Amino acid sequence: MKKDEEKYFRLYKGDIIYGIFFLILCTYILAKLGFYQNIKQNIYLTEQKMLSKKIMDYSVEYKHEESKHAIIYYSQEDSEFIHTIKESLDLYYPLLAEDFSLNNLEKEKVNVILYPNAEELEKAIKYNYGQKIPMGVYYGGIINLLSPRNYVKSENYSDIIEYFIENGPIVHELAHHFTDIKAKGNYDIWFSEGIALFYEKKYTNFEWRRDLKESSAKIDFEDLKNKFRTLDEAMAYRRSFDIVNDFVQENGEEALQALIIHNK
Repeated sequence: MKKDEEKYFRLYKGDIIYGIFFLILCTYILAKLGFYQNIKQNIYLTEQKMLSKKIMDYSVEYKHEESKHAIIYYSQEDSEFIHTIKESLDLYYPLLAEDFSLNNLEKEKVNVILYPNAEELEKAIKYNYGQKIPMGVYYGGIINLLSPRNYVKSENYSDIIEYFIENGPIVHELAHHFTDIKAKGNYDIWFSEGIALFYEKKYTNFEWRRDLKESSAKIDFEDLKNKFRTLDEAMAYRRSFDIVNDFVQENGEEALQALIIHNK
C-alpha cells in the first residue's frame, strides 16, 4: 500500500470512529432529553385518539348527558340509571383527581359510554370476552360500562342501583383513566390493574378476592409482568393489588404517584 493510500485509510478510519462516537453521544443526549420517550408518547396519544374516534362513532345514535366531570352516552332503555352514574362520577372524579394531582389542563371531562348489553360492548371495543364480561372497560381513553341490569339478576330497580353503588366499576375505571393521563400509556398492565384495585379499596372498601391472597403470592413477578394475560385472571389481579398495596403501606401513596409519573 502506498504512503498516500495509507494516510487516506488512516484518516478514513479516524472519521468512522469519530462518526460512531458522535452518533453515540447524540443518542445519549437525546435519550437524556427524553426525545425517544416523547416520540413513543406521541405515537401512543395518536393511537388513543384514533381508537377513541372509532368507539365514539359506534355510539353516535346514543343519547347523552353531561355532568360536571363527564359526558355520558347511553341508550334509551338505560335512562333510569344515568342519574346514579352521574352522581358516582361527580363524587369520585374530584377525589381521584386530587390523588393523581391533575392540573387544570388534565381535568377534561371524561367520555363514558353505557352499553345496553355485552354484545354492544364487545362490538364497540372489538374484543370477545366470552363468559367473563366485565362491568367496565377503560379503552381508547373512554370508560366503557355495561348496563347494571346485565349483572344484577333482579327486576327490582332499587336492588340494581344498590349493587351498582357498592360494587360498580366507576372508581376502578376512573383510576385507569387518570393513570393513563399521568403516565401516557407507559405502564405495564399489572401495574395499572393494581393501581385501580388499590383506589377501589380506598374509596369503596371493596377488596378483590381476599381468598386468593396466599395462593396468588406464588405468582412470579416476571410472569406477572410478561405473561399477565395468560395467567388466571383472578389470581393475577389479586397479585397486582397486593404488590401495589404493600408498596403503599411501606412507602406511602405519594411514592406510588411519583412512581406513576416516573414511568412516564
